[in-house]
Amino acid sequence: MKRSSYLLVLMLVWVVAAFSASAATLSARVVLPDGSGAPFATVTIGDKVFTASETGKVEITYDGEKTALVKWLELEEEIAIGATMKFSNRLYYGAPYDANDFVTWGPDIWEITESAMYCPGGLGNEAQIFLDDFYDNFVMRAKFSAEAESQWFYLRFMIRGVEPGFNGYGVTVAMHPADQSSFARFNGSWDNYDVITEDIFIGPAMDPGVEDEIVVFAKDEHIVVYLRNAGQKDYMKVVDHIDDDPGAFFDGGVGILNSFTVVEITEFSVFRY
Repeated sequence: MKRSSYLLVLMLVWVVAAFSASAATLSARVVLPDGSGAPFATVTIGDKVFTASETGKVEITYDGEKTALVKWLELEEEIAIGATMKFSNRLYYGAPYDANDFVTWGPDIWEITESAMYCPGGLGNEAQIFLDDFYDNFVMRAKFSAEAESQWFYLRFMIRGVEPGFNGYGVTVAMHPADQSSFARFNGSWDNYDVITEDIFIGPAMDPGVEDEIVVFAKDEHIVVYLRNAGQKDYMKVVDHIDDDPGAFFDGGVGILNSFTVVEITEFSVFRY
């Protein structure tokens, strides 16, 4: 072998060895402000994009970079690369839950433990729990499963409410296959609402007994809502609307209204947008 060829081979071996020595592999987890994993978040390092699992776990490789661009739905942040990559948004509310944190509107039937919130079904069991704190720009997220038990099959998440009851924006998640999920701005009564999108209906009913996830982003006049059946990778963006009407709400509390279903809610959190 000529000396020049020999030197070239040595140089290539050195380059490959140097690259191998600098590259690192890491098992990491992308975490939301409440400590829950961020389902299917993406981690971008240079020109490489890695996708997390449903629990936020992700395998990444990098070459000496210190930070990664982490994105989950509407959230995006440069985060230091490490075993835990947590969004820095301030947590307003999350587990462990406490019944004393909520105001009850309707029958006092919600059962709240440190890890879950449960409400029985049955005719007449329409009851809301309401966090009596005001938030302006925030994210609300929850996992829930519900069983239809009577003629009214829905679970309603209220945001920016001024008091318990039918106040603020309501994301109504239908549980009966003949119904549709909807979104409206309520003005104190179930039948006094404004359709603030092109159509009040935003999607089909969810499957009873299957764990689902809802995520609501509220920033100034912009409201975005996602729904997802657990196990599915893709979120359905069901609302993406700017409410600049004179009747718009820009802050308020968060509530959950159960209308005659059997429901369990976990991973319920509210954090800064």
